[in-house]
Amino acid sequence: MSLRNCSECGRIFEFTARDLCPDCVNKEEEDYELIKNCLRHNPGAGISEVSEKTGVAEKKILVFLKKGRLLLGPENSITLNCERCGKPIRSGRYCDGCCTLMDKIILESASETTGSNQSRNRDERSRFTKYFQK
Repeated sequence: MSLRNCSECGRIFEFTARDLCPDCVNKEEEDYELIKNCLRHNPGAGISEVSEKTGVAEKKILVFLKKGRLLLGPENSITLNCERCGKPIRSGRYCDGCCTLMDKIILESASETTGSNQSRNRDERSRFTKYFQK
């Protein structure tokens, strides 16, 4: 059994898979449903409008978008940009092109594990880190 403090409220709880206590997990799910319903009924709403209508902080709305839990429609005025190239995206942190590049770099690095390829692996990891830092 592993006890932790909830990252939201600070209460001690038995850790399973998330850094939130059961009460905060429930609250987060309620907030998610509020946001999802608000966006469904107000497709052109911006983050501040959604926050105002739902009572959910703008920061939390962005977290749901970056985690990929919410998907923006083309009519939505909320803008997210790829953290690597700046291209507009509808959800997550990276555009499809940057995700493809990241997958390629990871697969190449994983397949090259012997002798002279080790220095190339370091170069690839360095390139990966350069382009995909938080």
